[in-house]
Amino acid sequence: MELSHYGNLMRLAGKGKYFSLRKLIVHEAVKNGVKPTAKKFRMSKNTVKLWMNRFKAEGNDGLLDRRNGPNHIPHKTPKDQEEEIVAIRKQASCYGAMRMKYFFDVKASQGAIQRIIKDHGLTKKIRRKYQKKNDLRAIKEKYK
Repeated sequence: MELSHYGNLMRLAGKGKYFSLRKLIVHEAVKNGVKPTAKKFRMSKNTVKLWMNRFKAEGNDGLLDRRNGPNHIPHKTPKDQEEEIVAIRKQASCYGAMRMKYFFDVKASQGAIQRIIKDHGLTKKIRRKYQKKNDLRAIKEKYK
């Protein structure tokens, strides 16, 4: 199994896979050393050392996820309201958060609407001046 960047792996993996990936990394570090393993997975050698030490001290329990973020956020926008905002944005893709709130009477705040739009990938990337110029040059090349 060929693995590359640890951060990319964590984004793709679910919470259940954290343990198996960490165990794989620890076994790799025991076999090949800390620095080569850290380079291979593009992660900090201190993190590899930390997991190795936890694995030696606690066994498999040392590799479990220990992040202490909240499990429930009481003030988070409800799922149905979030889906409504996404549907409105798809219907009127030129409307920003302020216009959506005003014209469609959305109950969420302007910042929350903007965050939801961004999280669902419904924003356009702002093209810089040099990018517009390059595109125009390519178009003019075709005319010739």
